[in-house]
Amino acid sequence: MDTNEYLDMFLEESDEHIQVMSDEMLKFEQNPKNIDIVAVMFRSAHTLKGMAGTMGFESTQKLTHTIENMMDDIRNEVIEPTQETIDFMFKGIERLELLLNEIREYGSERSGINDLINAEKPAAKETSVNEEAELVVNDMEKDIILDAKEQGSNVFTVSFQLRDDCLLKGIRINMFFKELNNLGEVLSLKQNEEDWEKEDFDGHIDLIFATSSNKEDIEGLISKLSEVEFIKASLWEETQVEIKTENVPDEPEQEKEEAKPEVTKVTDEKFSTPTPETNKAEETKSADSHRKQTASIRVNLEKIDSLMGLFEEFIVEKGRLQNIAEQLRDKELFESLERLVRTSTEMQTSLLSMRMIPLDTIFNRFPRMVRNTSKDLGKNINFVIEGAETELDRTVVEELGDPLVHLLRNSLDHGVEMPETRKERGKSEQGTILLRAYHKGNEAIIEIKDDGNGINVQKIKDKIIKQNVITEKEADLLSDDQIIQYIFSSGMSTAEQITNLSGRGVGLDVVKTKIESLGGSVKVETEVGVGTTFIIVLPLTLSIIQSLLVRQGEQTFAVPLSNVLETIFVESEQIRKIMDQEVLYYRNEILTTHKYSELFAKEHSGDDKHYALIIQNAFQKYALLVNEIVGQQEIVLKPLQGYAKDLRGVTGATVLGDGSVAFVLDINFFQQ
Repeated sequence: MDTNEYLDMFLEESDEHIQVMSDEMLKFEQNPKNIDIVAVMFRSAHTLKGMAGTMGFESTQKLTHTIENMMDDIRNEVIEPTQETIDFMFKGIERLELLLNEIREYGSERSGINDLINAEKPAAKETSVNEEAELVVNDMEKDIILDAKEQGSNVFTVSFQLRDDCLLKGIRINMFFKELNNLGEVLSLKQNEEDWEKEDFDGHIDLIFATSSNKEDIEGLISKLSEVEFIKASLWEETQVEIKTENVPDEPEQEKEEAKPEVTKVTDEKFSTPTPETNKAEETKSADSHRKQTASIRVNLEKIDSLMGLFEEFIVEKGRLQNIAEQLRDKELFESLERLVRTSTEMQTSLLSMRMIPLDTIFNRFPRMVRNTSKDLGKNINFVIEGAETELDRTVVEELGDPLVHLLRNSLDHGVEMPETRKERGKSEQGTILLRAYHKGNEAIIEIKDDGNGINVQKIKDKIIKQNVITEKEADLLSDDQIIQYIFSSGMSTAEQITNLSGRGVGLDVVKTKIESLGGSVKVETEVGVGTTFIIVLPLTLSIIQSLLVRQGEQTFAVPLSNVLETIFVESEQIRKIMDQEVLYYRNEILTTHKYSELFAKEHSGDDKHYALIIQNAFQKYALLVNEIVGQQEIVLKPLQGYAKDLRGVTGATVLGDGSVAFVLDINFFQQ
């Protein structure tokens, strides 16, 4: 069978199962007495093992099988869930994640697993011989056994167990029964035969057997069979009778019926004559089932991206049509365009919602990383996630992983103190790191907050002077906030020694570069001895936005409309200077003022009249002065390439209806 066509589906579903196992392991570590958590992990591990076996990835299958066996031993109370056991399973999950990444990148598994497969397993709980051998029967089974004994047969209870690495369990069991039937007759079987073919069958069978042979003959069958762990036989004792009678309550019987495969129900029902009420109920049930099945479908991301690309072209052509309509001034054309605009707006909303995914797709990977890193550092960390359901454009979310990892490691290593230090300072020995996300207007805010040391501004100041970044005189003129911004410089680190987490000056500069490439910004708030908060501001989408077109000289620029609070007309005398900074007093606020002409345009207008755009970003409000406001327009934001990608003050460009290119303003540029 060619499995390549199923590889993407395998990887996607495997990632989901790994995430479930990781999340539940974190819960189980906090509450090791909760066996229900182990059951959830076991189901995911078992499904992953089956998928890996089908796809032919043996290392993934064997390692998952090892982890699954340990989970099974824990839920059956064969072994105790010690810290050693929990650490082993965490290591196994991390190795599985590595194997899946190798399959994704290389198409095959490359990492070894023998160190985990051959690791010393925890000792099992001691079990008495009588407890292991005992097999209870009900009254009806007892009568059958007594009849067999009256006819001179020896009656044994037999326990049969296949090896853990046995793959063809159903075949091995059939071979066992073939050999067993040569010795006598099976009187009672404690497992359903249908279970033998199920993926979660553990290979264990208990039965009652009548024979003229002895115990050694039965246990000696193991020499004729393969992949069998043990065969144990013991004479049946009359005390092994189930106390409960055959008249069991209705509720367990119903549960038993519900536990049967769905196919069995359908087969039984087709031989009965359903009543009209039954038909109606079944139709309703079928309709509900159908609705549930069609509630969502898996769509290849390339198809969505392709559809989005076509819609972007449609937006550009729509802008051109609007430009032509303005020139022709045709009433019918205007009416058609209005309907087209309404339809395209609805299409855009639907398409963008398809591209939006919740942040939990990346947030979920961090608890295990924080747990492992904090253990390596010897720190006690309470890691809290809020707002994981917050949605962003898929393109943005996919690029956020590395920046957030750097910031979390920074909080773990530099931020939160050692437990003894925290105790001396009157803090709880357990530090807290909060990862929070929420929407604010047309932007998404992500905060990483710790209750640790805070940032020592003097230490940063001394470091940048020592590295000759600036002179001591220049440093004295900077505010604390300006000095803190230097932590985002390449090669900047306040760590005393180099470790695998810090000290090389690589990390926060990568964070800032990546966030800014996504059209976002990052800010730091800190207080010494209290803690530090990194605030990331990101656009919800990087593709289609509503903009306000403005003109300076012959150049047209686009400003994201969601950040424009209002536009006003101002004259030069309304603009004042405070400490060499032009400001505008408006609505009882003093707003920092910037002129587009001074920052971007080649031509400087001598006009004393301006339009002021009152712009609000996540950190500040300011006024931007321009010569002319063209109007609102929906635009397709395209990233800059080549030499233009380092152009300051712009986040991208767009093609207007007349074919000209307009730059899109970076609203966070003026806070620098």
